[in-house]
Amino acid sequence: PGTKDFPKPEVDVLLVKLLKEFNAGPNDNRTFTVKVTPAGGQGKDYVLTPGKAQLVTNLAPNVNTYTVQETAVSDGSDPKAYAVTIDGTGAPEAKADVNIPTGNKWGMSDKEIKVINAEKGDGKLTVKKEFKNEEMPQPQPASLGNTEVRNVGGNRGTIVVQGNPSAAPKFKFKFTKAPEGSGLLNTTFELAADEEKTFENLPYGTYTVAEEDTPDFQSEGSQWRVTLSVGHKEDTIVVTNYPKEPETDFTAVKK
Repeated sequence: PGTKDFPKPEVDVLLVKLLKEFNAGPNDNRTFTVKVTPAGGQGKDYVLTPGKAQLVTNLAPNVNTYTVQETAVSDGSDPKAYAVTIDGTGAPEAKADVNIPTGNKWGMSDKEIKVINAEKGDGKLTVKKEFKNEEMPQPQPASLGNTEVRNVGGNRGTIVVQGNPSAAPKFKFKFTKAPEGSGLLNTTFELAADEEKTFENLPYGTYTVAEEDTPDFQSEGSQWRVTLSVGHKEDTIVVTNYPKEPETDFTAVKK
């Protein structure tokens, strides 16, 4: 008997792929959990890695509408903290309904559902200036115990310390490192004692602030670095300055 051709099915096997994209530079190994739920059915979680796709395996017969929701991020951040797009539609709640065709005829394209995360860039950085004015020594007589000072003529004398303390000026700062898009790289600003300056709507990344050297004053460092991220959106840099020890003039006073 002759060989018969196997009959061609009327319906193609529809492949539905979930594709994760992360529009924020290096992913630092974050993964994203996405739940796909058919209308009236049970949902299934898919753990997605940016740049890779997975097949949806919990398709239900004769169901067109599926809810796609991002439920978790491996670094513990809230999915709603990202700008999320699902199947081409903005999803402020990280959730959207997606239409998946049924009864797919031969030649129809398979369905691809893109779930895209972008970091919003809503970082906030405050630089605060503190000044320890109480550290500034005040002019006062020297305490020398039993020490005596004699001039050439043999007259006894005392020693008085004469200092020249300076009032706190405005201190100058500069961003020496800032992420692209922040507009802060090499930006300069000034702060007086107890003043602060806040920068908002910043893209996430590392910021470095340097203070210019100021004569007569010293600080606890010269550069301060913070990193803002979706899990750490706000930070404060506190720069504390102290007056340097005043130069001392010794004067012999005759009695």
